[in-house]
Amino acid sequence: MIDIPVSNCLNSNISKIYVLTHFNSASLNRHLSRAYGNNMGGYKNEGFVEVLAAQQSPENPNWFQGTADAVRQYLWLFEEHNVMEFLVLAGDHLYRMDYERFIQAHREMDADITVAALPVDEKRATAFGLIKMDEEGRIIEFVEKPKAEQLKAMKVDTAIEGLDEERAKEMPSIASMGIYVVSKDVMLKLLREKFPGANDFASEVIPGATSIGMRVQAYLYDGYWEDIGTIEAFDNANLGITKKPVPDFSFHDCSSPIYTQPRFLPPSKMPDADVTDSVIGEGCVTKNCEIHHSVVGLPSCISEGAIIEDTLLTGADSYEFSRRSLHLDGKRRGNTSGVASTHPVVKKEGKFSQNVNLPPILPKNKKKPYPMPIKKIQELARADKKLAERGIEKPLEPPKNGLLVSDLIPVADQVLEAWKVLIKGVAQLMQVVPVYGCSICPEVHVGPVGHEMQDCNGPGNARRRSFHTWVKGSVNDVLTPIESYHLYDPFGRRIKHETRFDYDRIPAVVELCIQAGVDIPEYPSRRRTAPIRMIGKKVIDRGGFVEEPKPVRFSDSSSVLAELDTYGAHMMQSCPAPSDLQRLAEETLEAYENVRRGVRKLMNKYTVKACGYCSEVHVGPWGHNAKLCGAFKHQWRDGKHGWQDATLEEVIPPNHVWHVRDPDGPPLKGALKRFYGKAPAVVELCIQAGAKIPDKYRPMMRLDIVIPDPEERQLVA
Repeated sequence: MIDIPVSNCLNSNISKIYVLTHFNSASLNRHLSRAYGNNMGGYKNEGFVEVLAAQQSPENPNWFQGTADAVRQYLWLFEEHNVMEFLVLAGDHLYRMDYERFIQAHREMDADITVAALPVDEKRATAFGLIKMDEEGRIIEFVEKPKAEQLKAMKVDTAIEGLDEERAKEMPSIASMGIYVVSKDVMLKLLREKFPGANDFASEVIPGATSIGMRVQAYLYDGYWEDIGTIEAFDNANLGITKKPVPDFSFHDCSSPIYTQPRFLPPSKMPDADVTDSVIGEGCVTKNCEIHHSVVGLPSCISEGAIIEDTLLTGADSYEFSRRSLHLDGKRRGNTSGVASTHPVVKKEGKFSQNVNLPPILPKNKKKPYPMPIKKIQELARADKKLAERGIEKPLEPPKNGLLVSDLIPVADQVLEAWKVLIKGVAQLMQVVPVYGCSICPEVHVGPVGHEMQDCNGPGNARRRSFHTWVKGSVNDVLTPIESYHLYDPFGRRIKHETRFDYDRIPAVVELCIQAGVDIPEYPSRRRTAPIRMIGKKVIDRGGFVEEPKPVRFSDSSSVLAELDTYGAHMMQSCPAPSDLQRLAEETLEAYENVRRGVRKLMNKYTVKACGYCSEVHVGPWGHNAKLCGAFKHQWRDGKHGWQDATLEEVIPPNHVWHVRDPDGPPLKGALKRFYGKAPAVVELCIQAGAKIPDKYRPMMRLDIVIPDPEERQLVA
């Protein structure tokens, strides 16, 4: 059923979708990842369908208590998005709706909340929230699942809403569909300030918003809609698609298709089968049987002599044709329970981990995966090639045409300021919180003493039994330095191997901010007033080549540039006072999140390239030609980099370190490795300095796991 709201969103040009799940959601998670994991958002990678699971923590030991509580627990994530409204949907409804019109009505009515509603009969009314409206469509009364007396009081004349007299008598009530548009600031105020203890939208938040005078509007929907909340409703909705001449709901609407997971099953085989008024799923085999007014799910196997009538066969996720397979034999008429199953052999999937694991470390002898699916890259390349063959210019928008994106200039300014605060804060915190780095391998540890895990893979690790050799760390161990060549004109001459020393190397974050509109006199940048023009990969008009001016160095340039670089930063900062330590940690952590958030926004528009084999990053439309790649099989490429679109983690590596719950406790032991969690080095540093743990890092830090004593670890399952 989750495909219905997701498809409605995609058909309404809404591609940023979160799915909040409670328990027993493994199959749902698997379905979403297979159906929508690799084809969302186009070449900009702006779209997603992400699962947000219920979780417990020391601060919030409860699972989701209701729809409103689920949204509240993830408000920290939702408020990061620069949106005007939130669209709240249910995952068990069958309908087709244009959400763009729904949201537009919300804006035109200047509403705080808009509730989708439809007329219902008395039998169904008790199962829904009923509403009363004034002449302008504003909700003045809202009652969730009314009883007998309340049901009479909530009856309205639905004829004034456009229904004919006959239908108005059959449907005397207006019911909420459980679909809401809520303005962003209103959602934050309701869940955090007005009703911090409310668990449900329908029974608490919506009536409460009405009672305090907020503008809660109704949006009347006159189409097919079914709440699949019971087995009976599920059965009726499925059999409704077999009605003729017009089914209750059609999946054959090409203008608004319903998407799902491709299963790559063969066409159904029906030798000598008598099938009428039925829907047969893919991969079915029905041999010499009768099927009337039924829905046969995929992949079902119905044997000779069976009679299926007025029945829903749910099918299975997978099957095997073997002697162990069970076939549906005999007769089945009038399925009173609503659901029947063919019970083929189902292959059970493995269990999902209870906690979040970090992304696996990619092997050095393999190329990094592309951030964008290779088929999408090939599709875009073919489209560019077709335009080039016809001599048609490639349509370019800022910044791809060399012009600045005016809306992102303030973002770039904020990122640069946050970057300065981050470097300074990390350098100061390291005066108090010890940081160690292994002198043999890249391992970093934040804490009073280095951990005792035997996972060093540096030279001579066998002699040391893979123990790390700890030395005092620097800012570069916490903020991994990723540098890029500074380009005066990113669309000008490409950097050659012979000219690489003519260009400054600066932090990639700083170079991205400069190209996005930040002016730093020490690093000048060309600001175009006319766009470049391209046919295919060839630039046909770049406004000529301009000689790069020599960098300006003022009397205070050294201090200005030092603020932007991590090298030697810890040597220039004083030790903070104990009273300022927690505040400094909170500011540093906030700066880190602001940098990552801002860089992500800039990278959505401005091109950043990364080598698919090594850690080199280049900010600009094309990678440079310096032959500096020494990674796997670099001889085959003559040292050239294999450029592809960069990810945020390649520009700002999180550099995960082991989380130390008790800095004053014993060192972390290798025997208890599976009980420990991890966090980005900056986050761990700030937490040990007194900052509050951000909610989004709690799963990977595994705070809900009790760490046993070393002698007890063998007894832990």
